[in-house]
Amino acid sequence: MLGTDYESCTSLHLADSTIGRPSLTEKAPIKDKNGEVKWITFKDVDDLDKYDDFNDFGTYFEEKHSDLIVKVPILKGYIRIIPVKPLVDEARRHQKG
Repeated sequence: MLGTDYESCTSLHLADSTIGRPSLTEKAPIKDKNGEVKWITFKDVDDLDKYDDFNDFGTYFEEKHSDLIVKVPILKGYIRIIPVKPLVDEARRHQKG
């Protein structure tokens, strides 16, 4: 990861979206290209707050799997080199909890 934290780590969003969470149907107004408001229907995941701990999970993962992570200092931060499969697998286990 470069210049980001775990909140925007797409690997964690992959894990998050593939654990079979219940979904709900939402509706929202949008403007079409002519400026007319139309209502659309879309699926969303239920109970998002339960899974909104990506930075906490990142800390947990780094502590548990410190041998898998390479941290390279750069200016005031780090580049983190993290193997994706172990990260996603652990995130799935953690989120199913």
